[in-house]
Amino acid sequence: MKTKNYLFGLMLAVIGCQSHYDGTVVEIDVDAAQEVNFEDVAKDVKITPLKSDVPINQCAEIECFGKETLIRSAGRKTMYYFVDGELKGTLNAVGRGRGEYNQIQQFVYSPSTKILSVLSMGENKMFKYSVPNMKFLGSYEIEGTVRYLSEHNDTTILIRKRYPGGGYGIELVSTRDGHTIKNLRDIKGYSLLFDDHVGYYRPNNRLLSVVGNISTFSWVENDGKNEIILGYNFKDKDMPEKYAEFDYDNMQDMLGFAAFSQSEDIYTGGLLCQKEGNTISFWYHKELVDDKNFRHFISIRNGNIEKQYKGFRVKGLTIPIIPDCVDGNGGFTTIIEALPENIEDKEVEPSELAKEILTALKNQPDNNPILINYRIQ
Repeated sequence: MKTKNYLFGLMLAVIGCQSHYDGTVVEIDVDAAQEVNFEDVAKDVKITPLKSDVPINQCAEIECFGKETLIRSAGRKTMYYFVDGELKGTLNAVGRGRGEYNQIQQFVYSPSTKILSVLSMGENKMFKYSVPNMKFLGSYEIEGTVRYLSEHNDTTILIRKRYPGGGYGIELVSTRDGHTIKNLRDIKGYSLLFDDHVGYYRPNNRLLSVVGNISTFSWVENDGKNEIILGYNFKDKDMPEKYAEFDYDNMQDMLGFAAFSQSEDIYTGGLLCQKEGNTISFWYHKELVDDKNFRHFISIRNGNIEKQYKGFRVKGLTIPIIPDCVDGNGGFTTIIEALPENIEDKEVEPSELAKEILTALKNQPDNNPILINYRIQ
């Protein structure tokens, strides 16, 4: 369903996007999501055991770039670099010396330059390392308070941040010295707090998600020019404008936003978004529920909802298959880090895929994780 929203059209003019977008807002009815089994909607499914001579610490954040996979440990000290599932490099440079960081708040990887950049916790300082040997290459500081970041091109990263003097926005920043190249958007408190890091944003997928009372996707060109190409909301389950535009630095606003979020049935979207031709796909979930296992998938083609799925169960497993990251080639990757007996549903006859997953986990030394790569059809 689509509806015309003239206030939204006015908003487009205010933010200054050079856009041909007409202000139409796609209304998403979350109750219309179809319950599906993973095997019925997934294609090109591939299971890759992660191979390492040492146990892999608990995984917290993962990004995939074709055959390359980078994983941050839950302790925020270590980065693992895999190629085709084999560990090729490990970074652990916690300390106060040259080339050492406090903890890893966020990371950015450039497959073309083979440079891994990590944001040191609490100091807005980026440290650069060569991959796979993890040799220190230098560092630079970023003004303001960084929330999330990703690669824009070989020399530029995209950052969602708090400005030094107050207010929030999304900028392109130089990886040479940290200076701001271009401001893309000013945003409000709700979008600053948006729970998805922007790892889906890549040089081949410059789709920028900004959540709000009306959420948007913009396409960003290499020079930073960008235009809104899709607006959407969740009808009566959307974040009201009053709370979507709250001031993150105002304690009263913050408390009001938190209280409302916990008391109402509100949804948020724009997770792991991708664009293929005229189709934009992404995942969404209840604002109050961060568990990725409750995410829904939706694809919108030419402004019309094409698919809307939830569930993604596999017969014989107690967990659904929900992605942790995009794979860099239009698909998704899920990491499973569990003892096989803890996710096996012994009450039913397992499907062939469930058997393959359980066998792969059982064969892993040191209970190391496995990856599942796939596309949603």
